[in-house]
Amino acid sequence: MKRKVSDIDLALVDAEEFHLAMTEQDRELIESLLHGERAVDAAERGLVCVLTRSPGRRRLTYLVQDVIPPEEGDLIYTGGVEFTSDYRRRVKRLANDIGGGVLYLHTHPWGVGQPSRQDLESAARLLHNDAQHLDHANPPLVAGILTPDGNWMALGHEFPDSVGLDEGPSRYATAIRVVGTGLRKLDSFTAGQEVKGAAGASGSWDPNTQDRQVRLWTEAAQEMYASLRVGIVGLGGGGSILAPDVARSGVDSLVLADYDVVKDVNLNRQRGATEADASVWRPKVDVAARTARAAATNPDFDVVRVYGSVVEDDPDLSAYTDLLDCDVILHAADGHWTTRVLDEISHSHLIPVISGGTRPETDDNGVLKDTSKSPITVSAPGQPCFRCCIQYLPSEARKERGGGREPGPDYNMDRPAADGGPRGDGDEPAPSVMSLNEIVAGLMHLRLQDVTLGVTGGDVGERRYLPSAWDFERGRDSCRPDCDREDIVATGQTHRFPLSKDHEFEDLRQEVEERFTPYW
Repeated sequence: MKRKVSDIDLALVDAEEFHLAMTEQDRELIESLLHGERAVDAAERGLVCVLTRSPGRRRLTYLVQDVIPPEEGDLIYTGGVEFTSDYRRRVKRLANDIGGGVLYLHTHPWGVGQPSRQDLESAARLLHNDAQHLDHANPPLVAGILTPDGNWMALGHEFPDSVGLDEGPSRYATAIRVVGTGLRKLDSFTAGQEVKGAAGASGSWDPNTQDRQVRLWTEAAQEMYASLRVGIVGLGGGGSILAPDVARSGVDSLVLADYDVVKDVNLNRQRGATEADASVWRPKVDVAARTARAAATNPDFDVVRVYGSVVEDDPDLSAYTDLLDCDVILHAADGHWTTRVLDEISHSHLIPVISGGTRPETDDNGVLKDTSKSPITVSAPGQPCFRCCIQYLPSEARKERGGGREPGPDYNMDRPAADGGPRGDGDEPAPSVMSLNEIVAGLMHLRLQDVTLGVTGGDVGERRYLPSAWDFERGRDSCRPDCDREDIVATGQTHRFPLSKDHEFEDLRQEVEERFTPYW
């Protein structure tokens, strides 16, 4: 049987990196229950959460899917804190319902989250016992500590195939990612191991090259920014501009995903591409990686090239798993289906996705019409999703998935797209010009810096640039009342994604094979 992307997993012991991630809403609830107004008067306090797994190509993330507040009698306070069997059974039932695992979290009234020997032994026993009673082979299991100062410790465990208590691997998470209207990466106790870059919450930067930027937002902000691994989907007119610009700003690494090649028709807008690239149909990711490396200022900069499709279900042709290694994704590709999958990634895997695009229209004299709009949208828990912002239409996503090309019944080619949403034009290529691409790429880059550093105040919602008026308008600031995106938040690999064969990618592969040696 042919493998699918959903068949791929990443064991804790095999992952290069290990994180714990949660929504801002759940972080606030945890802090309120353990250290805030809802905390009980006890030396140590505790609670249990339901976890899911988010396995990327190199990073494994355990996601806090639900915080289960303790009820009266659920905890026993004996100097420390103990979790009753009734509380644990209740949480395990919830975990089994979604194919998840558990996190035991307790407080330390002092220190930086360093666990005691008793903490380690007690947690291992609890988690080993839970692993035997959860209905799936390798559930995510974590023992955690949170101090009043906000210092975290998260120690992940795995007990696959009912291995013994002393045989299951364990490792410390090196960063805690918190996702809401913005993205924060917090340090986690790592038993003295210093971790920098995307695996941690701080990165390397060069004061000689970043002096002017640091004057804008401080050294601490630059260190956090330098820990980011940013994905860019679509390396055409917008993505080819973003790749070197984001690398120049000092991020730790880029994951560049595209399956297309450079042709003559791309040279009016493809940053860094040459006639030589077009003559050999060089992959766009190769050109973008070349320009990104030349521009990078982070001393530890790395770039990963992915010749693949976000929506493809064949692991050998898919970019999906590589994107789960990212802290944030910049979406500069076309297609309703791609936008839908990235929208669902943003919520189910807690990876903010920033989308930008433009559709210029002119009158008979070549003057931009008022209908020309460039929406910049962030999809994440706490932000309106792409579907509510009409960045894609479900019916068109289904058609693209099925290989259809004709516009659907709810996709009016003549509608003015006054809401800034997508427009239908059959198979006709969209007009594109470098000047508008540069504006949109710049706005996406600024939105990236706002999501991660709050440089514009932590903006929420869709914003549309109106090139004919040199102006902006506000789009949606929240999802529609009937939106169901909340139902998939932090569901990780338990969420079923609409992946399948990417027919456009298949067509391109055939075209390349007829003319050149394939590059995949």
